[in-house]
Formats: sequence, structure tokens, C-alpha cells
Amino acid sequence: MGKRDTMFIIRTAFWLSLVVLFLPAGSGEEGGDSKIVGASEALSVARTTVGDLSKFCERNPDACDTGNLVVSSFGQKARYGAQVVYEYLDEKFGTEKSAGSGDTKNTE
Repeated sequence: MGKRDTMFIIRTAFWLSLVVLFLPAGSGEEGGDSKIVGASEALSVARTTVGDLSKFCERNPDACDTGNLVVSSFGQKARYGAQVVYEYLDEKFGTEKSAGSGDTKNTE
């Protein structure tokens, strides 16, 4: 997993954070003392954070390498888990035609 993959993860987290920012909060979740943050202020802070995170690997190469190993391991486990679920669902709900047609592709 290289720098390109790491930046993809950081960008994805950034955009997901923006989506969460614009979701409405439940009426009982806002505290009386909480400051309301405007969209432009939140966007400015998010840009600063992404700029700082993009230089994280330059400052901490060992932590970045370990993080890449963790994310890679997580990806392999997620891929294996999805394959197991797919095979289980195919056994339970697949049609007889698809099971015997021989059109299955090897995903590895």
C-alpha cells in the first residue's frame, strides 16, 4: 500500500466527515453550552487538517509504514470476509443454473 492509497483513505475520511457535518443532529443531542459551527468555518478547519495529515508520513515514516500494514491487513480480512459471505449467500439463495454453469470467475 503506497502513498497513493494512503491519500485516498485520507480524502475519503475528509469527504465522509463533510457529509456527517451537514447531517442534522437530533433534538436531544445538542448541549446548551455548545457553540454552533458554520459550514465555512468547518470547511476551513477541515482543509487545514487535511493539509497537516498529508505531511504526516514525511514527519513519521515508521508510524506511516505500520499504519499501511494495518490497513493492508484489514483490507485482506475484509476481502476474505466478503468472499465467505458471498459464497454462503450463493449456496443459500443462488439458482441451480448459476451453480452449475461454470461461469464463476476467480477473484484472486
